[in-house]
Amino acid sequence: MKIITRMVTILFFVQVTLSLASAAEQLVLPAPDIEAPTILFGESNSEIAAGKKIFSATVTDNVGIANVTLYFKRATDTAFAPKKMQRSNTDPDLYTTDLYLDPGISDRLELYVRADDVSGNSVFEGQKFSPLTFTVVSQGVGEAERVLLMSEAELKKTLVGNTLAGNSEGNTYIEYNQPNGLISGLWNEKERYKGEWTIEGKVWCYKYEESSGCNTIAKSGNKIYWYTVDGTYEGSTSSLMTGDPRKLAQ
Repeated sequence: MKIITRMVTILFFVQVTLSLASAAEQLVLPAPDIEAPTILFGESNSEIAAGKKIFSATVTDNVGIANVTLYFKRATDTAFAPKKMQRSNTDPDLYTTDLYLDPGISDRLELYVRADDVSGNSVFEGQKFSPLTFTVVSQGVGEAERVLLMSEAELKKTLVGNTLAGNSEGNTYIEYNQPNGLISGLWNEKERYKGEWTIEGKVWCYKYEESSGCNTIAKSGNKIYWYTVDGTYEGSTSSLMTGDPRKLAQ
């Protein structure tokens, strides 16, 4: 009887042990989320109506976004102030907010964006020690209408690999800004010319065989507005075209 009881006990112990081992194999704990969101602080409408400027950011995450916040500081401020960005009703990855910019004065904004996901991971676009900078100047077409000069990142995104067309002293030009730093142009629809472009901070510089110059630039829709380096509007515009539609690089 003792032998039989001992055998039953051993069989029961083995069965329970195997059952626990099988359950452990089936129990797979989820890995902790350590992946932070990604932020693209993209270009938004450069025109400001009634003193308001819309800022937008595309934010994505592998789990879900909890909060997106824009931090801003004007030239006269001593600290950054937060403003919650709202999720778009039509694009779940797009977050926007607006800031009031006094249409009667020029201004300089320093900005950065923080995104937090539902797991507590955070990421920044721009930082307190290296913020994104926007200089606000008058467009010269009305006190209530203002533009923001493009940053270095926006200049690269907007102008590099695309074409500009316009008029200069009664002559037409079309220029394709190649990604390799070269400019391929067409003067008065017949004369081809070459040049080079560079970006120095928020300043777009160009050099041709007989001339060169540098400008700061603002954009509204497909229109490019040319400013001097110190932010004075020159009164000239160009049209922006995607890619190299005139095959100038060939």
